[in-house]
Amino acid sequence: MPKLINRILLFSSIVLITASCKSYQVQATRDDLPVLHEYNKRYFDDAAKDYIYKANIAIYGKELSGILIFKKIDEQRHRLVLTTDFGNKLMDVEISGQDFLVHFVMEDLNRKIILNTLKKDFRLLLQKHYAIERTYSNGTTIIAKTKTGGKQYLHILKADSLLGKVDYVPHRQSKLSLQFSPETTGFTKLINIYHHKIKLKIDLVYIGK
Repeated sequence: MPKLINRILLFSSIVLITASCKSYQVQATRDDLPVLHEYNKRYFDDAAKDYIYKANIAIYGKELSGILIFKKIDEQRHRLVLTTDFGNKLMDVEISGQDFLVHFVMEDLNRKIILNTLKKDFRLLLQKHYAIERTYSNGTTIIAKTKTGGKQYLHILKADSLLGKVDYVPHRQSKLSLQFSPETTGFTKLINIYHHKIKLKIDLVYIGK
């Protein structure tokens, strides 16, 4: 296990300091770092706001840029709308932990493999509650191991327990990374979603509420 931690820390050599709002239970360790048992991240959690991001998407050889809007509908669902910079709709979907409803999708994105991948990525991005199975620490960084849908994830956190990165690590290899960089509590200014085995990368920069 130490070898796994070292590899993850090496791969995550630049962990962005974050400031998302989380509720969690802790207990002190010998080096006074918290051991997380659970927490909730609160990105996209205000139903009164539209969270608007400049989006650059490289997906299976296609390049897209535009505006991606996240809107909380209720405690279970969010609506995501991707448009061009001029307001032409490219994708309009509703997503929850159980459902994925497509209102509209442009022809180039209307492929099963693309929609399934985006569904999984956005579902992980929007997931609020995480139950922590085990935590490790090197004194300045905390690695929290979780399972969602039977899949193992490593959450890379700073010593203050603020989330900077989520790695999907089947068979001890990083397959998918989500990286965050909030500037104030409750939302993240930068989001980077990167697949290591397929050609899919999403870069989001927050531009307004």
